[in-house]
Amino acid sequence: DLKGARVLILGRGGAALACAYACQKGGAASVELLGRDDLPTARSDYDILINATPVVDSLLIECTDAKSCVCTLKDKVVMDCNYKTKSALLTRAESMGARFVIGGMEMLMGQARKHYEMFVRLELPAEVINNVLK
Repeated sequence: DLKGARVLILGRGGAALACAYACQKGGAASVELLGRDDLPTARSDYDILINATPVVDSLLIECTDAKSCVCTLKDKVVMDCNYKTKSALLTRAESMGARFVIGGMEMLMGQARKHYEMFVRLELPAEVINNVLK
C-alpha cells in the first residue's frame, strides 16, 4: 500500500519517472528522485526505496557507511527495476532486514498482467505468472 508512503527513487530516466507516476497515483505522501550524481547520500527519511538505475550495485560494493541511502535498508520496502539478475541491492536488503524485497522480474510480471487484462480483457492466471518467476 502506497498511501502515505515516503518514496525515494534512485534514477531520473524513463523507468524512474514511470515509478514516480505510479507512486503518486497510488497515494504516496512524497516521491523524490535522485540522479547518479546525488549518490551516495546519507538518507533514512523514506519508507520505500526504488532503484531505477544500473549504478547502485557498484555503489553497494564500495559502500561501508551505514548512513548511506543505499545501505539504510532495515524495515524498508526495497524494489529494483533490474529484471535480468538479482542485484546486490536486493541481496543487501534481505541481509539487512528489509520489510519487503521486490525484484524487477516481479515488477515486470505485474506490468504484463495488467497489459494482458487491458488488451485481452481476461485475468491472467496466477500459475502463468508463477511459472515465469520460477
